[in-house]
Amino acid sequence: MSEKHTPEPAWSPPSEADLSALSPLGRWLEENRAPLRASAWKKALRLLLAVLAGANFVLRPHEPHFGLDALPLFWPLFGLAAGVFMVFLVKRIIQPCFLKRPEDYYGDL
Repeated sequence: MSEKHTPEPAWSPPSEADLSALSPLGRWLEENRAPLRASAWKKALRLLLAVLAGANFVLRPHEPHFGLDALPLFWPLFGLAAGVFMVFLVKRIIQPCFLKRPEDYYGDL
């Protein structure tokens, strides 16, 4: 018989006892992961991405080895396409064929 899944409680700030056991970096990360700050982190990461993409127009890291890698933004777009392809590969092919098991695969635990 399967048990009903209870949803996780909403995020709550960590207590002082929890924070005191962490390193300074861990404490800072724990304090700054609040959902209210999520939009600020997203804006900062998007700005960083825009700066790095803009730097790709100015900074040429190497001599091109074949025709397409001489184009600006080739490597970021290539990396994005490769990442999307890998997610598709894992989600649509590897997970259903090799990783997914029936619900009663392990029997009664």
